[in-house]
Amino acid sequence: MSSSEKDASTEKLQIDSSRMDNMEADIRQIKQIQQFIVSALPERKDRIKEVFKEKAGAAELFLALYKHPQTQKELMESLKMSQGNVSKISTHLDDAGLIIPIKQADGSNKYYWSDLAQRLKAAEIAKQFIKK
Repeated sequence: MSSSEKDASTEKLQIDSSRMDNMEADIRQIKQIQQFIVSALPERKDRIKEVFKEKAGAAELFLALYKHPQTQKELMESLKMSQGNVSKISTHLDDAGLIIPIKQADGSNKYYWSDLAQRLKAAEIAKQFIKK
């Protein structure tokens, strides 16, 4: 590969990376708009209840993030769940807009409560699904 081909390849990777960053930002904005719309709906609490009903362990994982954000590994250890279950449940809660994964320097995600979860007081709803 010639020097000019390498330069062109590097430039293409930089452009592709920039496009990916822009797409990720656009997706985040779309999710925020969806969350705003959901928070304005009268049936919003019913939807949050459905989210916790649909996946066993969803309420427990959600509430585990109450004191502080956690990585997937930390959630596995604190909840005594498999990596697969933590992954499925966290994806489910992220899709519902209740938690947000933030990429860490080591490549892992740390999960945080979303603004939507706080606005809708989702913790109060989640507590109803905890088995005593």
